[in-house]
Amino acid sequence: GFGANYGEYEVTLTTEPMRSTSEVCASAGTLHPGAPLAGTTVGGASYFGATCGGSEGPDAVYTLDIASAARLRLRMQSTHDATLHIRTSCMDPVSEVACNDNFGDATHSLVNMNVTPGRYFVVADGRSDVDAGDFSISAELAPPQGTPGGPGDTCGTPLTITSATTELAADTFTAADDLSGSCGGAGAPDTVYRLDLPSRTRVRASFEDAEYPPIAYLRSTCGDTTTELG
Repeated sequence: GFGANYGEYEVTLTTEPMRSTSEVCASAGTLHPGAPLAGTTVGGASYFGATCGGSEGPDAVYTLDIASAARLRLRMQSTHDATLHIRTSCMDPVSEVACNDNFGDATHSLVNMNVTPGRYFVVADGRSDVDAGDFSISAELAPPQGTPGGPGDTCGTPLTITSATTELAADTFTAADDLSGSCGGAGAPDTVYRLDLPSRTRVRASFEDAEYPPIAYLRSTCGDTTTELG
């Protein structure tokens, strides 16, 4: 009782047998690169945890087979506060290789990493025991060094921006590393844009909803580092 309160009561107890973790791992679904999947953790139990959370939330696990070394991007959107984590051994939490709780907000998660060939286990997890709901996961692969020769890959194939351009969507996931600026960028993939201006103009560039810490630099001659303006 609470305080000095007392009296009769009835308790209703329901039980539901849980599968073993090995059974859950053996029946894991399959996540195919380029083929987003939808799932739910409603009515599920908690079998997995990760360094960024999820030890008490209901979860779902999927296998992801990687045939060759690659860049991997995993995106998850959910109706609840969720975490996304990946490991190399389904039953071994120490084999975790990446984990993300919130990307932008509590209903989005993102993992960007380089992977070697093998089988990985991707887990959609609730942040806490009350976090369950629907989710979607997508996996994308790209060569480790990017795909040379695409639009915007080099100074010889730039994408064009004009003074009338106010917004543009960019993605360096499949890009190669060709250039760097005084503020960084060496070893990271990049995309080249040519900015055509009809007259002396003040230019300001800003980034929104970036999936990584981006940098930008401006040159009057693309391949000449000494012509960097900012």
